[in-house]
Amino acid sequence: MLSAEVAGKTAEGFSSAPHASQSIHRIPALGRADRARDRKAAAASPAPEDPSEKVSGEPPAQPSEGPLPRRDLWIAAGLLLLWALLYLPNLRSNPNWYGDEGEWMDASWTLAQGHPRVDATVNDFLFPYPYPPLYLAINGTLLKLFGNDLIVGRSLGAATALGIAALLVWIGRRLVDRSFGFLCAAAFLVYPEAVINFRWARGHTLCGLFVTASIGFLVRYVQEARLRDVLLAGAMCSLAIATTYWSWSLAGAVVLTALFVNRRHAAAAVLASLGYLALFLVGYGLLHDGGFPHLKEQLARLYLLANGNDPSPFFEELALDVRYLATFLFGTSTAGGWPDLWLIVASVGIACLGAAMEITLEIAYLTAQGFGWNWSENQRPLDEARFSATYIIAILAGMLPILVGIDPLTLTIFGMALTAATLPVSIVPFLFLMNDYSYVRVYRNGWLSNAVVLVIIGLAFVLAIVAIPLQIFGGS
Repeated sequence: MLSAEVAGKTAEGFSSAPHASQSIHRIPALGRADRARDRKAAAASPAPEDPSEKVSGEPPAQPSEGPLPRRDLWIAAGLLLLWALLYLPNLRSNPNWYGDEGEWMDASWTLAQGHPRVDATVNDFLFPYPYPPLYLAINGTLLKLFGNDLIVGRSLGAATALGIAALLVWIGRRLVDRSFGFLCAAAFLVYPEAVINFRWARGHTLCGLFVTASIGFLVRYVQEARLRDVLLAGAMCSLAIATTYWSWSLAGAVVLTALFVNRRHAAAAVLASLGYLALFLVGYGLLHDGGFPHLKEQLARLYLLANGNDPSPFFEELALDVRYLATFLFGTSTAGGWPDLWLIVASVGIACLGAAMEITLEIAYLTAQGFGWNWSENQRPLDEARFSATYIIAILAGMLPILVGIDPLTLTIFGMALTAATLPVSIVPFLFLMNDYSYVRVYRNGWLSNAVVLVIIGLAFVLAIVAIPLQIFGGS
């Protein structure tokens, strides 16, 4: 009886097989949805830590050098446009002619012609013009290809500015992330001194490119401790020295970094960073007329040209440098010594930063209040885009006076006075709001708070009205 019942249920199950197959076809769909939910949950939750990574103590892997996302491509295109707008227009006539440009251009052109000279003086790359040959060779080659024109030398300087910006993106990405690298590049490109100096035809621009590259390889060497990176940093240092002798101290940074990371790499760092300088001095002593005694005479003349006195022994010169440093730190500021020096530095920094924040935010506040836009102190910039765009434009507009050469300190004082003069316009409406019972109920200001605010606003307004004409027309 039992077996017949089991057999009947089994036959019933087989007879309903088509319905079972339909339910089976629905199971994979549910499985795909579950897997999709699991993938989303796994992406949202932090990945579990690997105990082997803690034990190994190896540095975290650096991000891959893959293709740029579309957002980063747009940012890179914006930086390229910013460079073109700041470094290319009116390159022949702006900035004004700088005396050293004539020497660099003349030395480059004569080297390209095969008889290196500066005016009537034979250029031996030491005295009286200590210009190493690398920039002269590169600039001379460009002059020979495109013509002996000032705009060729200045275009080389502008191109090196773009190269430094690209290197800063790379360095910033290795230090923090790519967005930080873009920020570093933008800060460099809009820096007024960079805009001026990289539009001149001088070897310092190319030297800056090599120095920045050397620092970038040093950063990667500290992160990954590979011999290749310290050799590349040293090679970039040698190229910088071959462009401007005054970059020789970078070799010390390369060697000290190698000693700190891996002492076995120190010898290679010395050879790579000082290789050009050693080869040049040895080659000069062996191949030049007069040999090493003449090299010593040229170096002594160069020292006299820079210092105006007889060369002193090394330790005497070192003691003199220490004395100068101590005098600067402790004796040149005020009678109070070094505390007053740092107090002055901190005061100027706080005043400039405070004035910049005040004037830009004041413009944004007044504009937002006038047009009824959203603004606050704790919302995302995306939620108050017009307010955020206003103070960003104000910051960019504030750079223009510095670019045309206005004294930053005078501009800061004038901006602070102008801000104080506009305080009644922005603060007085708030006083009415903060004392309106229908808005703030029992949290209204007291009479003492209102009186203090009115006195401060009145005093600041009066001082500003007096200070603004003095800043414009002069006076003390």
